[in-house]
Amino acid sequence: CISGSKKHIKKVLEMGFYVGVDGNVTYSTEVQILVKETPLNKLLLETDSPWLTPEPLRSLKCRGLRNTPSNVKIVAEFVAKLKNTSINQIAEKTTKNAERLFKI
Repeated sequence: CISGSKKHIKKVLEMGFYVGVDGNVTYSTEVQILVKETPLNKLLLETDSPWLTPEPLRSLKCRGLRNTPSNVKIVAEFVAKLKNTSINQIAEKTTKNAERLFKI
């Protein structure tokens, strides 16, 4: 999943890699900055289940709530706000990116 500096992300993108975004985008300023720096055609969404539970569910984890793949919608909604676009646009672009990456 995404972490590091703007310089690191720039190098990753220059090498042609995709960038995975997890639930930590909802609470990490560092990750939010990196997502803003990453073009939509290089973003992938993931949950890293059972870890990196997105907010607001992260606060409930102490009650036994674990991260699940269904929480990718929360990640998509948050990324849409960061990128100033619709969740439909994020879903469409990241799905196409996954299809290209995994040749499906």
